[in-house]
Amino acid sequence: MKIAFIHSEKKITTGAHYINDLIATKLKERKIKVKDFYPKAPLMDSPHHLKGLKNILFFYSLLENKDEILKCDLIQGTTLYAIDIYTL
Repeated sequence: MKIAFIHSEKKITTGAHYINDLIATKLKERKIKVKDFYPKAPLMDSPHHLKGLKNILFFYSLLENKDEILKCDLIQGTTLYAIDIYTL
């Protein structure tokens, strides 16, 4: 089994990123392949009225990895972003 972890930014060692690392570690112990994907450019905190644009840029930056992501058995978003763009 192969799982794609999609992150909104590079990992840090606190909060949700720490939990995601724990999950990935346990999966790897069970011989499950875990592949991490990050947006190409960092997404800075933007004003609320630009959040939609930020989400569009996030998905657009992941399109270059679309084929590799779709080869995975499970696509796991590690943030609150929806991953439904890959079901098209």
